[in-house]
Amino acid sequence: MFLDLFYGLREEGVPVALQEWMTFLSALRQGLHGASLLRFYHLARACLVKSETYFDAFDRVFARVFKGVEGALDDITDQVMKWLADPKNFPNLSPEELAALIGRQVVQGPGREIRQLPQVMVVAQPTWGVDVAACALIRQQIIDL
Repeated sequence: MFLDLFYGLREEGVPVALQEWMTFLSALRQGLHGASLLRFYHLARACLVKSETYFDAFDRVFARVFKGVEGALDDITDQVMKWLADPKNFPNLSPEELAALIGRQVVQGPGREIRQLPQVMVVAQPTWGVDVAACALIRQQIIDL
């Protein structure tokens, strides 16, 4: 699909060189489009069009290549990350598996001690220095004792 954009722009007379194309791909790899079609459009236009005289040609090619792709995906990433961060959605996962799933570091808190099922445990600030998902997981483990 991206090559269709590249060749379509060149067929339409927009002078897109390999340097601009590689800059565009590098920006995509860095996530500068933000999973939004509108931001993707502006990123592509900023990277690939050297002069505003080619804006109309770019718009025609973009509309032709991405016909049927609708909507913005701005909220999807946030929604998915919130869902992944909620340990209630994954009751059977260990803390290490949960951390790997959401791409965070493994919690090195009271997890080892909790797994040993102690008779008495004094916990002072068990969530100090860990992220929100890990806090919820640690609290739930302590409550489950």
